[in-house]
Amino acid sequence: SKKTPVRDLAAFWLFGLTNNFPYVIMLSAANDILAKNNPGLGTGIILLAAILPDLCLKSFFPFVMQRMSFLTRVGVVVLLNLASFIIVALSDATWLSLFGVGCASLCSGMGEITFLALTAHYSDTCITAWSSGTGGAGVLGALSYLGLTLVVSPSTALLIMVVGPCIMAVSYLVVLTPSPVKGSCQAIVHNSLAETRTREKPLDRIPLTMRLRMVLPLLPYMVPLFVVYVAEYLINQGIFDSVYWDDIFIDKDTQYRAFQTIYQCGVFVSRSSFSFIRIERIWIPSILQC
Repeated sequence: SKKTPVRDLAAFWLFGLTNNFPYVIMLSAANDILAKNNPGLGTGIILLAAILPDLCLKSFFPFVMQRMSFLTRVGVVVLLNLASFIIVALSDATWLSLFGVGCASLCSGMGEITFLALTAHYSDTCITAWSSGTGGAGVLGALSYLGLTLVVSPSTALLIMVVGPCIMAVSYLVVLTPSPVKGSCQAIVHNSLAETRTREKPLDRIPLTMRLRMVLPLLPYMVPLFVVYVAEYLINQGIFDSVYWDDIFIDKDTQYRAFQTIYQCGVFVSRSSFSFIRIERIWIPSILQC
């Protein structure tokens, strides 16, 4: 088999990193976001804002996304990524902060659907690179936010994070090798997206009812993943917010960020192990997560 270009592996690792970065940062910054405007609220409200838009998007977008080129989809993801950090950093009202977190949720959901679909047009190992990158987002995101907030304010730390969407755009336009579905810098200049749309057009002819029937065989995989994410969100926002120690050298907010960092280190190790350890029965990790 042909060796996967290092550029492609690097690009998909960076896609995973930058796509999950806003979500990780918003969870790590949950206490700080609420402390600025409404400290009485629990961090669970941040979790809702980080999950509900993503859930709604994933419920319908896979059935209609073929109407948009990959270039357009990635452009929307980059803009949502950028907007999430800027809005949350500069907001002076709770509802506006939650709107910014919602943008991060839409970015993560749309990016996940888009980049996973894009892996089908590249080597199989690219999906491993993507998976590792999403785990890396947890570690680097939590660590970078924890480190930055030790020297600058949370708002300044969030503004520094806008480097993430810039890296995503460069990774797609420059690092990733050309593909018939990718589009390119030249495609933007010469406005030649019609070819991309034409190549994806046949998928639009599949009736919606048939697409829904195609979901049924996937339920044995979807249900365990559903259980894993329910347990993950319960741990992240239902438990971490309540666990802390009094009379130690770090305050409650720093302990919360530290818990997030430790948790994300475990996520990175597990998501980077796909090439070495493969578990065919995915219900096993679901039980372990619970």
